[in-house]
Amino acid sequence: MNDVCVRCGRPLEPEDRFCSSCGTPRVREDDDPTGAVVLDERDTGPIPVVAGLSGLTRGMSVIVVQRGPEIGQRFELAGERLTVGRSAEADIMLDDVTVSRHHAEFVADGDGWALVDMGSLNGTYVNRQSVERHQLESGDMIQIGKFRLQYLHADEDHLAE
Repeated sequence: MNDVCVRCGRPLEPEDRFCSSCGTPRVREDDDPTGAVVLDERDTGPIPVVAGLSGLTRGMSVIVVQRGPEIGQRFELAGERLTVGRSAEADIMLDDVTVSRHHAEFVADGDGWALVDMGSLNGTYVNRQSVERHQLESGDMIQIGKFRLQYLHADEDHLAE
């Protein structure tokens, strides 16, 4: 059972069926995990850019959690590929029923990274567009389940900012 609202993050009491702050229905472990992710009115405005490049060296790529548990957490992209999913074996574990066990992969591609959906149930989105494979650019916003992640790549142009 979720202890916080999936929309606004406000703590929920065990008996709450709806968030008292925003009215969002509570998501329970026994709820149907196949439900679609619904973007709300906050998801229709401009995509925010965060200053998440501090401490990065040139050529380094990271994923920064922008929405969901662990906001601000960084995952460094290194090696040939990193798996994303609800499975404990995933390189980047996103623990929520809206995320498939083997949801997506980040794949090294030239000097950057591509995001590949692995046949997930709820889909993978980049900049609010459903994707099967997408060559990432620094600043891209990724939606996997209820998690919003931002891809950042530190190159000379970005490090000079």
